[in-house]
Amino acid sequence: MLKTNYFNIKFQTEYVTISTVVLRIKAISKRFKTRTIMHFIIYFRNY
Repeated sequence: MLKTNYFNIKFQTEYVTISTVVLRIKAISKRFKTRTIMHFIIYFRNY
């Protein structure tokens, strides 16, 4: 019982952090132009 509860809490916290990161990326992408985003993607692909 305790083990499953612990895993549920862990999953929830991880999901929240991932969702906040995604929201941040979306907000940043809205600010910048698509060209800068493309450069970002190309840079990551080369990295």
